Amino acid sequence: FDDDDDDDDEASAAAHTSSASEKLCVVTRDDSERAVAVATRHVVELKKHTAEVVRVCHSPFEPSMHGREGPVFVTGGADGVAFLWETPNEEPIARLGPHDEEVYGVDIVDPGVIVCAAGDRLHMWDVASAEATCVHAP
Repeated sequence: FDDDDDDDDEASAAAHTSSASEKLCVVTRDDSERAVAVATRHVVELKKHTAEVVRVCHSPFEPSMHGREGPVFVTGGADGVAFLWETPNEEPIARLGPHDEEVYGVDIVDPGVIVCAAGDRLHMWDVASAEATCVHAP
C-alpha cells in the first residue's frame, strides 16, 4: 500500500484465511482489483466486478469437490454481485446476483452452495444453476 497521506489515494483490502486448507486469499484495491491466493501464488484480476470488492472467501473444500482443478474462492462486491472464481483463471465460474444492495458477506458452506449477505437479506445460491434457492429476510 502507498503510505502517502494524499486523500485522493485510497487503498483497501479484504482477506480470508482457511485453516482447513491453510490458504490465504487477499483482495487489494488500488485502481485495479486483484485477488491473490497466497498459498498457491496465483493472482487473478477481478475484472467482472463494477465496484469495489468488499469480501472474499477461499473454499475450505478440495478443488475436485467443486469439479475443478484449481483453488476456488468467492468475492462479494459493492456492485451487488458475488462471483465464484477458480485460480488461475480470470473468468468467473458463476455470477451470483444481482442483489438489491452491496454483498457484504460471502461464505462457501458446501461445494455447490454459497451464502451471500446483502442488505438485510441472506441469499443461498446453488452454484450449478446460479439460482438463489433460498432467501431469508427479517
